[in-house]
Amino acid sequence: MDEKIYVAVITSKVGKQEKWIAARNFPQETLVKLSTNDYAELTKPSAISCNNFPALPKPEFESAARGKARKDLPAAILAKIIAGMKKSPMVAKKIKDLIV
Repeated sequence: MDEKIYVAVITSKVGKQEKWIAARNFPQETLVKLSTNDYAELTKPSAISCNNFPALPKPEFESAARGKARKDLPAAILAKIIAGMKKSPMVAKKIKDLIV
């Protein structure tokens, strides 16, 4: 069985994500906005959409991540991502159930 890693994608296109969520009348909590003060790895305001978590095969994820050490997201941001994902009408229940 191929292991998959579900990833959250950070984008600097905050306005585009806000419009996308508003057009679908999704809960605002499904977009986690981040400033450079929230997460030191960022160089500009960014956001994480909690409506889409692409699944990557584990070897592909490991290969892409190799040599790109990043700081862990602060617990408060991770909690917002989890809460937004649970409110998302797009995320399948089987994915939501993977989060403890």
